[in-house]
Amino acid sequence: MVPLPPPDATFSLREAARLAGVTLRTVRYYVAQRALPKVKAEDFKGADTRYDLSFVLRLRAIATLLPEMRRLEPILARFDAASPEERVRLAGFEPPPAPPPADPPREEPSAAQVKLPPGFAGAYRAGLAYPAERWDHVPICPGVVLLVKAEADAEAQRVAREMVALFGKVQA
Repeated sequence: MVPLPPPDATFSLREAARLAGVTLRTVRYYVAQRALPKVKAEDFKGADTRYDLSFVLRLRAIATLLPEMRRLEPILARFDAASPEERVRLAGFEPPPAPPPADPPREEPSAAQVKLPPGFAGAYRAGLAYPAERWDHVPICPGVVLLVKAEADAEAQRVAREMVALFGKVQA
Protein backbone atom coordinates (compact mmCIF):
# COMPACT_ATOMS: atom_id res chain seq x y z
CA MET A 1 0.00 0.00 0.00
CA VAL A 2 1.05 3.56 -0.68
CA PRO A 3 1.32 5.92 2.31
CA LEU A 4 -1.34 8.61 2.46
CA PRO A 5 -0.02 12.08 1.53
CA PRO A 6 -0.55 14.90 4.04
CA PRO A 7 -4.10 16.33 4.01
CA ASP A 8 -2.87 19.76 2.89
CA ALA A 9 -0.79 18.39 -0.02
CA THR A 10 -1.55 19.56 -3.55
CA PHE A 11 -0.73 17.83 -6.83
CA SER A 12 -0.32 18.70 -10.47
CA LEU A 13 -2.56 16.77 -12.86
CA ARG A 14 0.46 14.72 -13.93
CA GLU A 15 1.28 13.85 -10.27
CA ALA A 16 -2.35 12.92 -9.57
CA ALA A 17 -2.43 10.64 -12.64
CA ARG A 18 0.87 9.02 -11.62
CA LEU A 19 -0.41 8.41 -8.07
CA ALA A 20 -3.54 6.76 -9.51
CA GLY A 21 -1.63 4.74 -12.10
CA VAL A 22 -3.59 6.19 -15.03
CA THR A 23 -2.76 8.38 -18.03
CA LEU A 24 -3.53 12.08 -18.36
CA ARG A 25 -6.00 11.21 -21.08
CA THR A 26 -7.87 8.91 -18.65
CA VAL A 27 -8.05 11.71 -16.05
CA ARG A 28 -9.44 14.10 -18.66
CA TYR A 29 -12.03 11.45 -19.63
CA TYR A 30 -13.16 11.12 -15.99
CA VAL A 31 -13.47 14.93 -15.77
CA ALA A 32 -15.53 14.96 -18.99
CA GLN A 33 -17.77 12.21 -17.56
CA ARG A 34 -18.16 14.31 -14.36
CA ALA A 35 -16.64 11.53 -12.29
CA LEU A 36 -14.01 14.05 -11.19
CA PRO A 37 -14.68 17.71 -10.40
CA LYS A 38 -13.84 20.23 -13.10
CA VAL A 39 -11.57 23.11 -12.08
CA LYS A 40 -13.29 26.48 -12.04
CA ALA A 41 -12.13 28.88 -14.75
CA GLU A 42 -10.67 31.35 -12.21
CA ASP A 43 -8.65 28.52 -10.54
CA PHE A 44 -7.35 27.05 -13.80
CA LYS A 45 -3.66 27.81 -14.38
CA GLY A 46 -2.81 25.36 -17.14
CA ALA A 47 -0.07 22.93 -16.15
CA ASP A 48 0.36 24.84 -12.86
CA THR A 49 -3.17 24.01 -11.66
CA ARG A 50 -3.06 22.25 -8.30
CA TYR A 51 -5.46 19.53 -7.12
CA ASP A 52 -6.15 18.63 -3.52
CA LEU A 53 -6.08 15.27 -1.78
CA SER A 54 -9.83 14.68 -2.25
CA PHE A 55 -9.32 14.80 -6.04
CA VAL A 56 -6.52 12.22 -5.80
CA LEU A 57 -8.55 9.98 -3.47
CA ARG A 58 -11.49 9.99 -5.88
CA LEU A 59 -9.25 9.34 -8.90
CA ARG A 60 -7.41 6.47 -7.19
CA ALA A 61 -10.67 4.93 -5.98
CA ILE A 62 -12.04 4.95 -9.54
CA ALA A 63 -8.83 3.43 -10.90
CA THR A 64 -8.75 0.80 -8.13
CA LEU A 65 -12.43 -0.22 -8.31
CA LEU A 66 -13.00 -0.04 -12.09
CA PRO A 67 -11.61 -3.52 -12.88
CA GLU A 68 -13.91 -5.04 -10.24
CA MET A 69 -17.08 -2.94 -10.70
CA ARG A 70 -16.67 -2.09 -14.44
CA ARG A 71 -18.92 1.03 -14.38
CA LEU A 72 -18.38 4.54 -13.04
CA GLU A 73 -21.85 5.08 -11.53
CA PRO A 74 -21.65 2.32 -8.87
CA ILE A 75 -18.06 3.27 -8.07
CA LEU A 76 -18.99 6.91 -7.54
CA ALA A 77 -22.05 5.98 -5.48
CA ARG A 78 -19.92 3.76 -3.24
CA PHE A 79 -17.20 6.41 -2.89
CA ASP A 80 -19.68 9.21 -2.14
CA ALA A 81 -21.42 7.13 0.55
CA ALA A 82 -18.16 6.16 2.25
CA SER A 83 -16.73 7.73 5.40
CA PRO A 84 -13.44 9.65 5.12
CA GLU A 85 -11.53 6.63 6.49
CA GLU A 86 -13.28 4.30 4.04
CA ARG A 87 -12.44 6.64 1.13
CA VAL A 88 -8.76 6.36 2.01
CA ARG A 89 -9.07 2.57 2.00
CA LEU A 90 -11.04 2.51 -1.29
CA ALA A 91 -8.29 4.62 -2.87
CA GLY A 92 -5.72 2.01 -1.84
CA PHE A 93 -3.79 4.30 0.49
CA GLU A 94 -2.37 3.14 3.78
CA PRO A 95 -4.63 4.67 6.45
CA PRO A 96 -3.02 7.14 8.84
CA PRO A 97 -2.00 5.67 12.18
CA ALA A 98 -4.74 5.66 14.76
CA PRO A 99 -4.27 8.08 17.63
CA PRO A 100 -3.25 6.44 20.88
CA PRO A 101 -6.20 5.47 23.04
CA ALA A 102 -7.17 8.00 25.66
CA ASP A 103 -6.60 7.03 29.24
CA PRO A 104 -9.86 5.90 30.80
CA PRO A 105 -11.10 8.23 33.50
CA ARG A 106 -9.83 7.24 36.91
CA GLU A 107 -12.48 6.40 39.41
CA GLU A 108 -11.75 7.44 42.94
CA PRO A 109 -12.50 4.66 45.41
CA SER A 110 -15.32 5.32 47.82
CA ALA A 111 -14.66 5.72 51.52
CA ALA A 112 -16.02 2.21 52.09
CA GLN A 113 -13.47 0.72 49.64
CA VAL A 114 -10.41 2.38 51.15
CA LYS A 115 -8.80 0.51 54.03
CA LEU A 116 -7.13 3.07 56.24
CA PRO A 117 -4.98 2.34 59.27
CA PRO A 118 -6.67 2.89 62.64
CA GLY A 119 -6.72 6.54 63.64
CA PHE A 120 -6.10 7.83 60.11
CA ALA A 121 -9.00 9.68 58.51
CA GLY A 122 -7.27 10.07 55.13
CA ALA A 123 -8.29 12.68 52.57
CA TYR A 124 -11.13 15.05 53.39
CA ARG A 125 -14.30 13.14 54.09
CA ALA A 126 -17.42 15.21 54.65
CA GLY A 127 -19.11 14.57 57.94
CA LEU A 128 -16.12 13.05 59.76
CA ALA A 129 -15.20 14.63 63.05
CA TYR A 130 -11.46 15.10 63.37
CA PRO A 131 -9.89 15.11 66.80
CA ALA A 132 -8.33 18.47 67.58
CA GLU A 133 -4.55 18.30 67.72
CA ARG A 134 -2.35 20.97 69.20
CA TRP A 135 1.26 21.46 68.24
CA ASP A 136 3.84 23.62 69.96
CA HIS A 137 6.13 25.50 67.54
CA VAL A 138 9.64 25.79 68.98
CA PRO A 139 12.07 27.89 66.88
CA ILE A 140 15.52 26.29 66.84
CA CYS A 141 17.38 28.66 64.52
CA PRO A 142 16.39 31.06 61.70
CA GLY A 143 14.32 29.08 59.22
CA VAL A 144 13.99 25.96 61.42
CA VAL A 145 11.02 25.27 63.65
CA LEU A 146 10.58 22.19 65.80
CA LEU A 147 6.99 20.97 66.03
CA VAL A 148 6.18 19.17 69.25
CA LYS A 149 2.78 17.63 69.78
CA ALA A 150 1.27 19.11 72.92
CA GLU A 151 0.12 15.65 74.04
CA ALA A 152 3.57 14.12 73.43
CA ASP A 153 4.88 11.73 76.06
CA ALA A 154 7.68 12.58 78.50
CA GLU A 155 10.43 11.10 76.28
CA ALA A 156 9.41 13.25 73.27
CA GLN A 157 9.29 16.34 75.49
CA ARG A 158 12.82 15.52 76.81
CA VAL A 159 14.22 15.16 73.24
CA ALA A 160 12.69 18.51 72.29
CA ARG A 161 14.29 20.20 75.34
CA GLU A 162 17.69 18.68 74.45
CA MET A 163 17.44 20.00 70.87
CA VAL A 164 16.63 23.47 72.11
CA ALA A 165 19.53 23.29 74.59
CA LEU A 166 21.92 22.02 71.92
CA PHE A 167 21.02 24.53 69.20
CA GLY A 168 19.77 27.35 71.40
CA LYS A 169 16.40 28.98 71.29
CA VAL A 170 16.04 31.79 68.76
CA GLN A 171 15.34 35.12 70.36
CA ALA A 172 12.34 36.84 68.85
